[in-house]
Amino acid sequence: MSVIMEVKEPAVAYNKQYMTIPEYLEMENASAEKHEYYQGEIFTMSGAKVPHNRVFKNLYKALLLNLDGLPC
Repeated sequence: MSVIMEVKEPAVAYNKQYMTIPEYLEMENASAEKHEYYQGEIFTMSGAKVPHNRVFKNLYKALLLNLDGLPC
């Protein structure tokens, strides 16, 4: 089985080197893809992989079972 990996480079919107938080939020609200904002740079987020989803599912299930019936 071969695995295809896609490398995402930093996405610079509007040909700018730096983006303010309000500019980022405006762009993110209008975008179909999700991005991360880090020190003015914008990075396209990749989707979660199967192992990540499995870990999340198991953690969620364990929390749900252990907290069931508790007042908090």
